[in-house]
Amino acid sequence: MNTSDELRMAVECGDIIGKAVRRIYIRGYEINHDTLKECLSGRLQEAQNEGYAPLSSLVVSALNNLNRNKGNI
Repeated sequence: MNTSDELRMAVECGDIIGKAVRRIYIRGYEINHDTLKECLSGRLQEAQNEGYAPLSSLVVSALNNLNRNKGNI
């Protein structure tokens, strides 16, 4: 994976997390690590059920990124 691919993946992971934050906010829930993990886990399950591997790998990366940064937000 070259630098361009890594950058694109980082941006797409950020977009996935941003969309999850918007979905949580619109539903009126508190935005925190647990609600983000729950929302992203649900999105991962949807992507896997649809058989959409590229989205699944991006959501897994977003979850890993979220776990790496727990407590730093």
